[in-house]
Amino acid sequence: MKILQSIILLLAFFITIFMLAGCTTGSSVMLIGNNTYTVSKSGTTGFTPLGVLRKEAYEEANEFAASKGMVAAVVSVNEIRAGFGLWPQVEVRFSLVDSSSVGAIENPTAVITSTAAYDAKGRSQHTQSAITVNPPIDIYEELEKLGKLRDSGVLTDDEFKKEKERLLKFQR
Repeated sequence: MKILQSIILLLAFFITIFMLAGCTTGSSVMLIGNNTYTVSKSGTTGFTPLGVLRKEAYEEANEFAASKGMVAAVVSVNEIRAGFGLWPQVEVRFSLVDSSSVGAIENPTAVITSTAAYDAKGRSQHTQSAITVNPPIDIYEELEKLGKLRDSGVLTDDEFKKEKERLLKFQR
C-alpha cells in the first residue's frame, strides 16, 4: 500500500512540474521608441522551453500588428536561457510596417550574437543570445534614389550599376 501511495505522489509531482513547464508570464506590447515595440515572455519555472516563449512573443507581436492593420517586422530577439536563479526569458523587438509594401525584401538578413559568462571553474553562469534582423527595404524606392544620385553626378554610371546589381540580388 505504501508503494502505491509513493507512486501516486511521485506521479502527481511530475504532472505538476510538466504543467508548470508550459506556463509563462510576460508583458503586453510596449512602445519603446519611434515605431519600435517590445514584448517579453518569461517562464514561470526553469523548465519552460525557450521555443515556447519565443512562439508566444511572436504571436503577441503579430496580433498587436494585425489590430493596427499592419505587419510586425522583427528588429531583434533576445533570449536568456534558464540557469541558477534565472528563469528563461525572450524579448522580441519589432516595428510595424504596411502589409502592402511592394518590392520589400522577403528574406531579410539576420545577425546572431551570443554572450556567456563563466565562473572560476568554467561553469556557465549566464548565457544570452540575440538575433538582429535587418529591416525590409523597398527595392524600387532604393533604385529611384540611386537614379537621382547618378543624375545629379554623385554616382558614376559604373557605381550606379554595381549598387543596382547589389539591390537586385536581394530580390531573388
